Amino acid sequence: MSKRTASEIQEIRNLIASTDGRWFQCLYIKRTTGDERLMRCRTGVKAYTNGIGMKYDAKGKNLMPVWVAGEGLKGADAYRMIDLEGVLEIHAEGKKLAWVA
Repeated sequence: MSKRTASEIQEIRNLIASTDGRWFQCLYIKRTTGDERLMRCRTGVKAYTNGIGMKYDAKGKNLMPVWVAGEGLKGADAYRMIDLEGVLEIHAEGKKLAWVA
């Protein structure tokens, strides 16, 4: 996978933020395994947070926190991180946007 430019990462970040808490799909390459992953997720969910925040800077690591329904232990809802450098496609509001890996 090639390295994304800062402007590409910002474009992806802005697109995800523009969904305004609505559901979208994201196809990306996981950092840990290199596998492709398709998630149906959304931003802006505040459920199950402790009010303290994350212990690291997700933006500095080019990660975007999202809420995924039915993906956790035994089908429970869970927070996940999207690796913005590995994003291949985003489907939002009837549009599909793709980037070259």
